[in-house]
Amino acid sequence: MLIEVTRDDIRRGHPEDDCRCPVSLAIRRAVGLDTSVGDGVIVVDYATPWQIEIWSPEEVIQFVEDFDAGRKVKPFAFELDLPDGWEEQRQTTMSAYRTRQEVE
Repeated sequence: MLIEVTRDDIRRGHPEDDCRCPVSLAIRRAVGLDTSVGDGVIVVDYATPWQIEIWSPEEVIQFVEDFDAGRKVKPFAFELDLPDGWEEQRQTTMSAYRTRQEVE
């Protein structure tokens, strides 16, 4: 999946905030799920029992380092390697979780 970090993401992003950095905002816009970006790992849907952890591409690591350091950054795009069937896997996991919560 191609993720585009826009000027608006950069403007709205917060340095040293894994959940509100420009890359996290761009991923959230693309997949519609909360995302955390830090320490070389992208975590999609981190606030639920279901989540995906993906190693950050080198260009993402460099962008975040530059952004956090206050250096000038530009919009860019990168490929996010979500596993095949991730949407269905998430739905199944979250349905089971909600059912379990209702029973308890």
